[in-house]
Amino acid sequence: ISANVFLPGKGRSANLRARIIITVGTGWRIMKGKAVPLKAGEWTRVIARFDEFEPKEGSAGEASNIVTTENINKIAIRIERDANPWHVVRRYKGPVYIDDVIIGK
Repeated sequence: ISANVFLPGKGRSANLRARIIITVGTGWRIMKGKAVPLKAGEWTRVIARFDEFEPKEGSAGEASNIVTTENINKIAIRIERDANPWHVVRRYKGPVYIDDVIIGK
């Protein structure tokens, strides 16, 4: 699964990241891909391979956690802010654009 994410503007990216989140199977298990840092004024490609999704804690090893195009219930692109208290940054209050979501090969 891949998508392009655009954070408009100049300068700092407000410590924002994008991550692909899916729910899988009859139990709607939540699985998440790796977070990718976003750069202001640039398109960022966010990619999550089916074999790289991290299962929710306590559900590893179950057959329903094998991700295929047939058992995906929901796909989301989550925009996250680094909430580390040592990073003093202004909160981002602008738009974020998501385009070219591709599932499969």
